[in-house]
Amino acid sequence: MAGAVEKKKLGPNGNKILRQGCSGNMQNQVCRYRYHSVTSLKVHPSTMWFEKERGNNHYSVIGILDGFDFEKPLDHDDNKPLYEPWDTSVDFYDCVKMYYEGNTDVRAGSTGIAATVMQFWLKRKPRLLHDYSLAGYILSPNPTIMAHASDNKTLHHDGAVERLITKLLVDPSLVGNDWTIQRAKLIDTFYEEYGDFTNRRGVFDRENIWIMAADDNCKAYRWHFKYSYQQTKVLGKLACLVLSKILGIGTAERNWKQVKAVKSGQRVNTSIDKTRKQVLIYAQYQQMRAQARAMKLSAAGKLWEDKDFEGLKMDAYCKEIQMSLEEEVAEPEEPVRILRLWKEKWELKKIGPQGNQLLEARLMSKYGGLKFCDIDKGNRVMTVIKMVFVKQRDKNAYHAFAALPGYDPTIGDHDKANDPYWQPWEINEDLHDCMRTYYETEEGREIMSRYSTKG
Repeated sequence: MAGAVEKKKLGPNGNKILRQGCSGNMQNQVCRYRYHSVTSLKVHPSTMWFEKERGNNHYSVIGILDGFDFEKPLDHDDNKPLYEPWDTSVDFYDCVKMYYEGNTDVRAGSTGIAATVMQFWLKRKPRLLHDYSLAGYILSPNPTIMAHASDNKTLHHDGAVERLITKLLVDPSLVGNDWTIQRAKLIDTFYEEYGDFTNRRGVFDRENIWIMAADDNCKAYRWHFKYSYQQTKVLGKLACLVLSKILGIGTAERNWKQVKAVKSGQRVNTSIDKTRKQVLIYAQYQQMRAQARAMKLSAAGKLWEDKDFEGLKMDAYCKEIQMSLEEEVAEPEEPVRILRLWKEKWELKKIGPQGNQLLEARLMSKYGGLKFCDIDKGNRVMTVIKMVFVKQRDKNAYHAFAALPGYDPTIGDHDKANDPYWQPWEINEDLHDCMRTYYETEEGREIMSRYSTKG
């Protein structure tokens, strides 16, 4: 796009300095030639065309094609069909962008302002075009954005939506075939609802909601919360989750402003007493402000506002509280524990010589209380009661401490009375196979109603 220098108003005799600056900016740029059969043209490295018009004097770019003879003047018969003046408008910059987006080899070796801008864009493109931005683009109810998305939607947008449905909506407690089936149904439902959304049919066949969508002050996630969250099964919920994300840097900028105040010295010398006074004054101000607001509302006979319910994530009729009470009255479901009989990625983490308390807690949460059959000793049933740290050179690990009925935890593990009732087990495929053997028995099925062995 044109810079501030290029927009400078020109007199009837032109401006040599501006001419040199524009020539330097446009030098060696290549753009796709949309109006002729040839594929591309280059900008003449030194010549800018001055066009004199009343109130609109300006320089134009001289675009040249292959075969142009620089030793001959522009008006030579051999050069006339090989050049054309281009106004440095949006059309010209769009043509430059089209060329550099479609030609990687030329893009890498190009110089000039357009090539620099394209390099900046290509460097940041993966982080800007992430799943949330791609999904939010096609889920926006704004008519202008919807029309643009209809013409430019690709498989990348579909892939982003499917990944977000998998991440945000699929029940994480499901495993195996149940997980695959629910994911497939959610994605299929989304595409059906998205067809209604884009074609304005079904629950979206209402004129009033699209009038509100065209309002410049309408927020996309608020629109979906009003008009699609309750009416759809997947699209409305996904749209609210995606479009409510903060993609701008305003929050980070405001935070950095506070950090900068500390780093630059404005707050470095604030003493403890001064800081305490500032905190107390601010707290007192907020308290007085809240009291004044409460008195104003009570005088009007109103103790609550709609914002209070929104802050508590409730509607005006306390629907969430009613639903939670109904769930408590209903018969509680039997707790289901899912066995993951494989080593997960977090279990493969390397352990230092001092152990890892967080890892020990996670292992205990996964394996604690599980039973298994000791196949080598008559299928005796043992129970994992704790984790023990085994220290070896480059092989530090936590083992499962398994005990038999008769183990007394009140006395030491090495006491003679406890000696025959416990045994450490390395957490590997052998232990997982023993657990699988136990929970496939009738006794195991009564305890554990569901388990999975897929990694």
